Amino acid sequence: MPYWDAHRRLLCYVDIDRGTINELDTATGDRRVIEMTAPLGFAMPVAGSDVRLCGQGSDLIAVDGSGRELGRMPVEPGRDGNRLNEGKADARGRLWFGSMSKTREPEQAALYRLDANGLSRIRTITTGNGTDWDVGRRRMYHVDSPTQRIDVFDYDVTTGGIENVRTWATIDADDGLPDGLTIDSEGCVWLALFQGGSVRRFDPDGAVMFDVELPTPFVTCPVFGGDDLSTLFVTSSRHKIAPEQRSGHPLAGALFVIDTDTTGRPANPIAPDVAGAVIA
Repeated sequence: MPYWDAHRRLLCYVDIDRGTINELDTATGDRRVIEMTAPLGFAMPVAGSDVRLCGQGSDLIAVDGSGRELGRMPVEPGRDGNRLNEGKADARGRLWFGSMSKTREPEQAALYRLDANGLSRIRTITTGNGTDWDVGRRRMYHVDSPTQRIDVFDYDVTTGGIENVRTWATIDADDGLPDGLTIDSEGCVWLALFQGGSVRRFDPDGAVMFDVELPTPFVTCPVFGGDDLSTLFVTSSRHKIAPEQRSGHPLAGALFVIDTDTTGRPANPIAPDVAGAVIA
C-alpha cells in the first residue's frame, strides 16, 4: 500500500512481486528503489528513524534505510499458502496488518495488531486489505476482500481495542473487488475497486457519493498526499494479467495522480517501541 511521507515529500510504496520498496519524488519524478525479497506486502516507516517494518512472505521484518535486516518476527510459520498483505499504523503508532490466503481459502488468514506488548491475532479472515481509522467517530474500517464489503469496528484509540464489528458498506461483485482504502478529512472513505477500474467515495454513513474512473481495471489502493494533502495517488497492479495479455492493459501497474477538492489526513508512522518488538 502507498504511504505519503510528508516530512520528505515522498510517495512510498512496495512492488509486491518484485520485492522492492519505492520512494518517489512526485515533484521531480526521481525514484529510489530498495531491493528486498518478494513477496513484499507492505513497508511502513518507524517514527524518528529510517527503519521500516515490512511484511515479507509470512514474517514481519525490520530493515534500515538500505534494506539491511534488523530483526524478524514469524507471524504465520508453516502456512505456505498464506502471505502478509496490507499494513498501516494507527494514531498511536500500533501496526495493524492482515495476511491473505493466496488461493482464497476461506478463513485461513487473519487480521493482526502489533503494539509494544507484542503481536495479537484479532480475527479470522481470508484476504486482509484496506484499513483506516476515523478517530473522531471512534471507528476502524477494514476490508476482507472476498466478503465484498467494508466492515467497521468500534475503536478505542487509547487502548487499541476494537469491538462490535458490523457491515458498513456492501459492494456489488459486478463493481469490482474491494481493496485498499483511505479516509479523508471529512470522514469519507475512498475505496479502490480491483477489477472495477475505479475509486469509490462513501460518505460517513456508508452511502455512495461518486466513483472516480481510472484507465485500468486493476486499481489497488488510494492515499492522499502532496503539500496540502489534496492529491489522491492511486496504485494499480498487473499481477492478475497473463504476460501474453499485458499489451492490452498498458496502464495496469501504473501510478495515477488525481487532484481533488478535499484533503486527506496525515499518515501515521509506527511508534519506536512497537518496532522494538521486531528489532533484534
